[in-house]
Amino acid sequence: SNKAKVRVTVYDGAGNSSTAASNKNFEIWPMPIINDVIYTEAAKPSVEVQGRNFRPGESEIWVEDIPLKKLKYDERYFIGNGMYKRVTSIDKKLTKRVPERTWVKFEVRVPSTGQVSPAFEFRRKRPTS
Repeated sequence: SNKAKVRVTVYDGAGNSSTAASNKNFEIWPMPIINDVIYTEAAKPSVEVQGRNFRPGESEIWVEDIPLKKLKYDERYFIGNGMYKRVTSIDKKLTKRVPERTWVKFEVRVPSTGQVSPAFEFRRKRPTS
């Protein structure tokens, strides 16, 4: 992450100005990006979102504007600065949220910053018997 300070200068109609600056540095988080989605068929299905800049406790996976629950982060995919490159959901409603042969839109959202990843279109294939 990068650190920054903000300085704001305002002017009124008479040309008077006032300046204020932030007291402390604050972090600027990179936007989450999705590169791939993998749906795993099983007794308890899972969906893995691959990309970068996923923060545990901050990032949320959304499918068609509905958040998925039960997110897990594997230490193998930790990339430093508190971020991961993969996050997995074992939400019990995955089969409903990601129906077979239907295109759905995945997003990773960070509510505390308002960041939303570019949408990633995904279609779950029909399971092979």
